[in-house]
Amino acid sequence: MVLHAQTPTGSIDGLVKDPSGAIIPNAQVIIRNLATGLKVERKTDSTGRYAAPLLLPGQYNVSATAPGFKTSNQTNVTLDVSQERAVDFTLSVGTASEQIDVLEESAATIDTLTSSTGQVITAKQIDNLPLNGRNPLDLALLAPGVQGTGDTAQTTPHISGSRNANAEQQIDGVSNIVGTNNVGLGYVAYQPIVDSVLEFSIQTSVPSAEYGRTSSGVINLVTKYGTNALHGSAFLFAHDATFDARPYFQSKNTPMTDRHRYQEGGTIGGPIYRNRAFFFLALERSSESSASQEIDSVPLDAWRTGDFSALSVPIYDPLTAVKQPNGKITRSIGDFAGNKIPAKRQNAVALAAFKYYPSPNYGGANAFLNNYLAIGASTDTYYHGDARVDYQLTPNNRAFARFSKYIDDSVPFNGYGNAAAKTGSGPQYATATSVSLDDTWTIRPNLLAEFRYGLSRYTVDRTAFGQGFDISSLGLPGSFKAVAAREALVFPTFNQSDGYSALGMSGYVPYSSYNTAHDATASLILVKGHHNFKVGANFRKFFVNFYQYGQPSGEFQFDRSWTQYNPNDATDNGGGTAVAKAGHTFASMLLGLPSSGYMTHDVTALTASSYIAGYFQDDWSVTPKLTLNLGIRWEGEIPRTERHNQLTYWDPSLPSPLAGMIATTNCPACANLKGAMVFVGTPGAKYGRHQAPFQGKDFGPRIGFSYSPTAKWAIRGGYAILFGASALQAAGSTGGLGNDGFATTTGFQFSTDSQLTISTNLSDPAKSGFNLPTGSANGAGTQLGSGINYSFFDSVRNPYTEQANLNVQRQLPLQTVLEVGYVYSHGLFLVDGDPGQPYNQVNPSYLSLGNQLNSNVPNPFYGKITTPGAILSNKNVPLKYLLDAFPQYSSVNSQRKPRASSIYNSITVRLDKRVSQGLSLLVSYTGAKLMDNSSSAVTYLGPVSSTRADQFRPDKEWSLSAYDLASSLTIATTYELPFGKGHRFFRDAPRGVNLLINGWQANGIVSMNGGLPVVLSSVNNQTGLLSLGQRPNMAAGDPNLANRTRDKWFNTDLFSQPAAFTIGNAPRVLGNVRSPGNRNADLSAMKNNYFGNERRYNLQLRFEAFNALNHPIFGGPNANVNSANFGKITSIANGSRVIQFASKFIF
Repeated sequence: MVLHAQTPTGSIDGLVKDPSGAIIPNAQVIIRNLATGLKVERKTDSTGRYAAPLLLPGQYNVSATAPGFKTSNQTNVTLDVSQERAVDFTLSVGTASEQIDVLEESAATIDTLTSSTGQVITAKQIDNLPLNGRNPLDLALLAPGVQGTGDTAQTTPHISGSRNANAEQQIDGVSNIVGTNNVGLGYVAYQPIVDSVLEFSIQTSVPSAEYGRTSSGVINLVTKYGTNALHGSAFLFAHDATFDARPYFQSKNTPMTDRHRYQEGGTIGGPIYRNRAFFFLALERSSESSASQEIDSVPLDAWRTGDFSALSVPIYDPLTAVKQPNGKITRSIGDFAGNKIPAKRQNAVALAAFKYYPSPNYGGANAFLNNYLAIGASTDTYYHGDARVDYQLTPNNRAFARFSKYIDDSVPFNGYGNAAAKTGSGPQYATATSVSLDDTWTIRPNLLAEFRYGLSRYTVDRTAFGQGFDISSLGLPGSFKAVAAREALVFPTFNQSDGYSALGMSGYVPYSSYNTAHDATASLILVKGHHNFKVGANFRKFFVNFYQYGQPSGEFQFDRSWTQYNPNDATDNGGGTAVAKAGHTFASMLLGLPSSGYMTHDVTALTASSYIAGYFQDDWSVTPKLTLNLGIRWEGEIPRTERHNQLTYWDPSLPSPLAGMIATTNCPACANLKGAMVFVGTPGAKYGRHQAPFQGKDFGPRIGFSYSPTAKWAIRGGYAILFGASALQAAGSTGGLGNDGFATTTGFQFSTDSQLTISTNLSDPAKSGFNLPTGSANGAGTQLGSGINYSFFDSVRNPYTEQANLNVQRQLPLQTVLEVGYVYSHGLFLVDGDPGQPYNQVNPSYLSLGNQLNSNVPNPFYGKITTPGAILSNKNVPLKYLLDAFPQYSSVNSQRKPRASSIYNSITVRLDKRVSQGLSLLVSYTGAKLMDNSSSAVTYLGPVSSTRADQFRPDKEWSLSAYDLASSLTIATTYELPFGKGHRFFRDAPRGVNLLINGWQANGIVSMNGGLPVVLSSVNNQTGLLSLGQRPNMAAGDPNLANRTRDKWFNTDLFSQPAAFTIGNAPRVLGNVRSPGNRNADLSAMKNNYFGNERRYNLQLRFEAFNALNHPIFGGPNANVNSANFGKITSIANGSRVIQFASKFIF
């Protein structure tokens, strides 16, 4: 298996010699595609070499002849996508009319020509291996070093220690990656029908210079094409829950939810003109209803009426708050005797909202947590089509065109069954379009040119459950409803702490995204002597038209702080006179007192960016045993623009508009206030319509070698620098764009003095007004009093990765190759994900002030900052807000910018047996270690695990990655049972017996890994430093348990909530505590029933079992120190066994 070419093709190269080993110049080599009849003729040059690049993958007959020698013919030569296949000849003395035939059988070969590592997934594996959901690209996980987490349907996987959504994926030689809302990431635009895919390759380290815009690897997929014979199929894949195993946590007394999936379709392909023009068409429809199960923690019925007497801790009355001489605030029971909140104190909005919580129905009487079980279904229906035409215009000009379309309509499960569903999704309509055009010219036998164009487009429109909900029915003011209606009326979000379930969507549900990418590539290939030269250029244009409404109807965060003894220190027990960790989140809600809240005012963004690149590659056959791969690629990403110039960047070096106007009492930085907003396209913008300068110095070398000391051994290695997608590519309005002034947030202040007094409540959250967008009207002073976030570009470097590999391959009997290798990857300037860098964090040297940090002092910005809802618009302000570096802002955070790094080391083992004697086998093992200081760019792709507990100690972020998978093993096999006519056993069986025993095949994928490390959740942030997060405290000891159970997965006794005004000392990741690993087997059996002339027809019957052994893979343990479930495993990461039946008619 040899990987190389970027195009949806491969190449056949070789050397022609005589019996003495001398080269034979001017020998004729004919390469004929067995399916289409198309042939390519070449002459060996003065060095005895020939090369035929840009061939379609498939089966070939390759023959060589020269005067005075017999014709040598190698038949059934398999050429894979992205493969550079060596086919050498040693001609025997004789006449050309004499012929020597050599038959190959799906040969697995060592790679003697390139330094790239990877794997080809063959047509047989794609057609036969069990695929739950029929996504062919799921099989990429069979390659060593490839790992899937997060959104695997629309993002590329982790490859060799890289992040997901960072790889290049191509269909028929053009990029299948589009921009998305979140900066620096790429979406997979289109997923081909399984039956349309011929094969695909995964390059996992050191691709050649033809590849770019990837910081990890490359997936190159090629679709099927028509042939001289008419071929086709019709299929039905059916799954019904009747045959499935019961979900692990579902009671036997609970009826199974209706769950089904039916996928039907067909293919047809054949000649338009024999030996010249061909077509292929595939169609598929899928209708699915997926069982869903949700276990929530909802309020007891008594709590909804104010009766919290079931609690073992008291509820303190916020109206009794007093400030002690030492500055701390304390409370007493007040009106809440017996832990009962009187009706007169219950908030009307809260009472109305509580009605949308379902009543407990699970876990036993008076269970506080995990007390509600909902079982239902999510529905999804899609239509899918692929069409391709290939045309040999002239003997020297070949072209093809492909058009693909996808339409999907889905509705997720609503666990509450009402408008207050806590889901992060909603009813959705999506489409995808993919186009590939390719034209190849043979200018002369050793000079070829190719031009390719591709269009990728993905669109989605999603609404929230109950969108249009009348929020005034909850008792919220009419002004609140009017502002919400500017974007979308949805049920407000009521978030709870301590493991209790939210009410309302999780945010950012209503959205529309139209993502388009154009891709054009031109290249020249010159074969000269011992060199294969290739030079080319690539241009891509990205468009993202996007809106997403974060919390258009408001979000309210509740915790126990309003009803605990000391609102600013949950651990305070009053020296034994009070109860620590008292209060309750639902009690705070019933009082109408959130700890915080906000409403977003978002904008529609219409962005565009461009990518340009040029490359040169020389594959130099120094000797028949040694090949050097020498290449270089230059890449440039032109930063995004927005159609209406709705982009900004915040410059911390500029003087603030308030400089020299603010008293310095209690405010050290007020003496020299820095920071001003800049709007692109205005006279003061340094980069015109862009937010950052163009970077034109990104040169990436690609250097490697392949040395073959004997015909059965290859030693290979390489080094490359790969540049990934820029954080300044086209993006959406909520994913890091940088559009302050055009999108704002209104903060709700329920107390301005650290909960000593109540400023407002749920009945009038925006009492001081709304902070609506002003555009560029406020100029440099935009966001004064509010927060700086995405508009602060503290780094604009393009992400890149240094890759290196060294491996040894050995050709074994039975068409088998064994490879053992080492892979290294060093990521730099990776996008640093949530929550970002808090530049306004107060220096920890002020921790000694203790309660004074939360004490109110006169606000020097009062009257100068008038932003509604901003804490800096109040007459008094907590001291901590005046002690940071940029006191004129409530926060200064740089989020999703390129400043993270990673280091990956791995040992890989791959055993690849191509089909022979009915058996194919692929075994992949990876042992690896991944270190980083930020694991992802955005949380929906998986754990970001960057807490920034102390901005002044960034070294504390470097640790084992949240994606570190220490060991993983996958085994994939297909096996035609050797029974019946034409096989080893019972070949002479009677016809009736032969019908029963012949044509059986077994297939399977077994995967195992050791699990990911546990990432501790943030605890209540009581530092008083305005930091973004807080880690727990960890006592001395080993958190790993020798005899762990699901009820105590690790030693939770070591962890605690840090005391107020301290920084937790727990590590970012628990390196020696891992979530349960994966043990899964997907198995299938099929019966091929051939009939008709020359067995032309086949009725194939399939039985497939996903998670065939019904082995539960438990989710990670609860990592929230303040949760009653801390350290417990309460979820399943996989589904129960799923049975699927299928039939295919193939001709």
